[in-house]
Amino acid sequence: MALLDGPELDQKIVHLHIFKYAGTSVDRFFFDLLGAGRCLEVEDPDHNRFAFNEDDLKQEISCNPNMLYFTSHKFFLPRDLTGVLPIILLLNPLIRVLYCFHFEKNIQRVLPDGETLQAYVEKRLKQRRFNAIVGRQLATVAGANMQGDWTKSSLNEANLAYGKTRVSECSTIGTIAHQETIVQTIIEQAGLEDRGATKQAFPRENAHLGLSRVDEAQQALKSRLSAETYADLVQQLAFEVDLFDFASNQP
Repeated sequence: MALLDGPELDQKIVHLHIFKYAGTSVDRFFFDLLGAGRCLEVEDPDHNRFAFNEDDLKQEISCNPNMLYFTSHKFFLPRDLTGVLPIILLLNPLIRVLYCFHFEKNIQRVLPDGETLQAYVEKRLKQRRFNAIVGRQLATVAGANMQGDWTKSSLNEANLAYGKTRVSECSTIGTIAHQETIVQTIIEQAGLEDRGATKQAFPRENAHLGLSRVDEAQQALKSRLSAETYADLVQQLAFEVDLFDFASNQP
């Protein structure tokens, strides 16, 4: 049951849900808080687009005036945030590789039988375009500056600088470790009342983000890849790691 009875918001809450960073718990929280009938998951059923553009987001909001909360794996942060309260949570990009592989192999079961992490990573490093493990996080934050170029050439200094500017401007962009704080900020900015729900909404499923466990996960990744593949992965993720580190150090 929703904790709120028919709230109305001047600003729509938009969750830019990056694939595989535990964002489902954020969706679950707001669906419970606002009521499922006031929340919309925007999908791409044909899976033929890397991202929805800014006009798509505006159209979704315009066509669904009764919705208060929008969530999609394919939104990127619009330049104009008028009427929008965005949520973006970032995860260490190297560790995210393990999560993506596990999810596609064991949950979605979309990988060939017997495919190893080495083979999985090699394929994606060879791809020219952004994919599940490379490009998604920077595109979500800096996509408005990429002008629809979802190729790895967009992993550059200019887009990293733009992404850092957006992170510093927006208090509701951060790392997954800041999840509860960011959700609480959204609640306060939207003028909602959570009645203490954030204290119970996010289970310690994210305890793996403690420093020692992060180090262990990175070591596990490194041990399962060849030295050459790991070095190539680190190089291709360099801008996204930089963005993550920048977000981690925001107050």
